[in-house]
Amino acid sequence: MKTLLTFLFIAICFCQSFAQQGYSSASYAMGKQRSNNLIVPKPSEIVLEEFFNYHTHDINLPTRGYNVGLDLRWGNPNVNTQQNEAVLQIGFTTRKNSQFVDNTPLNICLVIDRSGSMSGDRIAHARQSSLTLLSKLRPQDKISIVTFDHEVNVLLKHEPASNKRKIGQIIRSIATRGSTDLNSGLIKGYELIAEQYRENANNKVLMLTDVLTNTGQVDVEAIVKNAHNYSKDQQIGITMVAIGVQVNDALARQITSSGKHSFHYVNDSEDIQKIFVNEVESIFSTIAKQATLTLEFDRNLDLQEFYGYAPGIGNRKITLKLNNMNAGLTQVVLAKFKALRPKKLGQVKVKLSYFDIEKKKMVTQRQALSLHYQSSATGGLLKDREVKKCVSIAEMANCLKQMAIKLDKPSPKKADFVQVQDLLDIQIGDIKKRYRRNMDQDVKRVLAMLENYARTVRPLTK
Repeated sequence: MKTLLTFLFIAICFCQSFAQQGYSSASYAMGKQRSNNLIVPKPSEIVLEEFFNYHTHDINLPTRGYNVGLDLRWGNPNVNTQQNEAVLQIGFTTRKNSQFVDNTPLNICLVIDRSGSMSGDRIAHARQSSLTLLSKLRPQDKISIVTFDHEVNVLLKHEPASNKRKIGQIIRSIATRGSTDLNSGLIKGYELIAEQYRENANNKVLMLTDVLTNTGQVDVEAIVKNAHNYSKDQQIGITMVAIGVQVNDALARQITSSGKHSFHYVNDSEDIQKIFVNEVESIFSTIAKQATLTLEFDRNLDLQEFYGYAPGIGNRKITLKLNNMNAGLTQVVLAKFKALRPKKLGQVKVKLSYFDIEKKKMVTQRQALSLHYQSSATGGLLKDREVKKCVSIAEMANCLKQMAIKLDKPSPKKADFVQVQDLLDIQIGDIKKRYRRNMDQDVKRVLAMLENYARTVRPLTK
């Protein structure tokens, strides 16, 4: 018991709070790594929308004439006096490969952390990620490479991606040394892109790092300000890929908090496959930007819960600013409502506004959806398979977050572990009851995270 308690104490002693600002895929991948290694996550590492948006959603593609699709559905559109709650899912999709197929060139700078903290698997993952990305680039693309430790080195400037052998040799030669001046590496990456900024290209900095800066400019506010100034003035986006067990996710999220940026996490070959093979087009191909979702609901509906994100809520209206929408996107938003008078019509109105890159203009889509009264049994809250899956993952992610918050203290007591065990057991039981047979594979993977922690915590409750 003492060994397990010590292990859990070490795992949580670095916890810090940070409010999520934007959408990325990092939280699920980090959660998987933490669970596999029986490390209690930081509360800031569990971001609900990143969990239920990690997988590809089975929702409608854009209709003819649109590059962005809007998909509205209830978990169950039927309510009555016994079942008076309903979950609304709002889905977004974009056309896949749009800009890649149209041969829009890429202007990329790889900024690779080669400091001592990146030794071992971390630098190996950084090299593998870079080589995998290189294999997907085309002759019209250009690539620069910067490495940083306590100093910054430019290994390659504006090289045509067709010279894959030369570029590959440079990537394979990168080895670790020294301390970490992240700020200088990031600025140099921005400077190289700005130096040969291409008007009709995707201009992007891609940084691979553990985000553990310890020399040069280490003030978080100054680093974030530098990053945002460059991206705002030069319209240069950044994709940050955090690597390793211990990363500064709070700093990474602040740097990538603007809508044009994204944050990912790599711990194994599965993560590399997802980011740099399956979804490489989405990293660089923006379909829409300046996207805003507005959801209005009538007086017969009362908002019970909004899953994740950071929306503005007031006067029967929800407003949510969305990150840039890239090629091949599938993303959902979830909200639970209570029908105050189930026999009367309850309706939601949704408006999605965005700047369409291809059409070079603002586009607005509107849809409305109503609930219906059914006197007989409704079939439960989550009749729709896709909504059932997303809500289940959101609930399990919230359980992990509550566990992390409960154990976010220097020395958790037995009572804390008892409460955590109860949280885990109840949530695990609810999911197994909901999926008595044919459990969805994505749900099963998140459930395995909860079961790992439940087995570890149980001895500490005795």
